[in-house]
Amino acid sequence: MNHDLGRRKDDAYHGGRDSGTTINQYVTSKRLVHAKQLLIEGYSAADAAELCGFGDYSNFFRAFMKATNISPKKYVQFITRRELTEGCENSGTIE
Repeated sequence: MNHDLGRRKDDAYHGGRDSGTTINQYVTSKRLVHAKQLLIEGYSAADAAELCGFGDYSNFFRAFMKATNISPKKYVQFITRRELTEGCENSGTIE
């Protein structure tokens, strides 16, 4: 039981009621940050979902879509394309 000035346990965890974030939302956002990194590193979406603690792929997919408005596959394509574009801009070569 949390005795921190009478605050509820979940309020103390995420910084209070004023933050507007529940524990579930906080945990999901942290899982998604980790999943994005795994996707960038080349893990499959299914593997990223499992490694980040999502119960199943459909829960991961829904959470990912809600947070980013794109699928995990499109996210990887977008990031890869952006990195390639930035790499060409920074290479100093003229084609």
